[in-house]
Amino acid sequence: MNKETQNFTSVDASSIYTQGAMANHTGSMNEKNINEQLCSLGFAPKKRRYESSWSTTGLSAVDCDLPSLGICAEYKYQGSTGTTDLKGVTELYNAGKKIECDDFVLVCSGTHWETARGRNMYETFENAAAEFNSCPEIFCIAAKRLHVMMKDEFIEFVE
Repeated sequence: MNKETQNFTSVDASSIYTQGAMANHTGSMNEKNINEQLCSLGFAPKKRRYESSWSTTGLSAVDCDLPSLGICAEYKYQGSTGTTDLKGVTELYNAGKKIECDDFVLVCSGTHWETARGRNMYETFENAAAEFNSCPEIFCIAAKRLHVMMKDEFIEFVE
């Protein structure tokens, strides 16, 4: 596995990037790291373009498509308080309506999910997924089942 993708902050990137650029960078490195782990297990994750609930002129892309397993995943890396932790319920709702798959997984990575706020948000995502799953005829039109997992749980789920 590429060691550069294991430690997202090995360089003091704050001196190079704005906060938004740093968030994009760490998110990209997280995606690369998870997908490398899946590749080491013999899978070939790829992005899949689709029309999201908020698409107006172009297509969105899901971070991981494993068509042989019927799994799609969106990765959310959060190393500190920020706006990514507010997007989970929207991602779950969108997947249920727009991403054709058997299982959609919102994958949370980063130290923020270990904080009190992060744990509360994670629990909120789990509750939303359970509520959406309980009304499949309304919420799970495209993705048949919605899940929320930490990175290690997701790797085990795929295995």
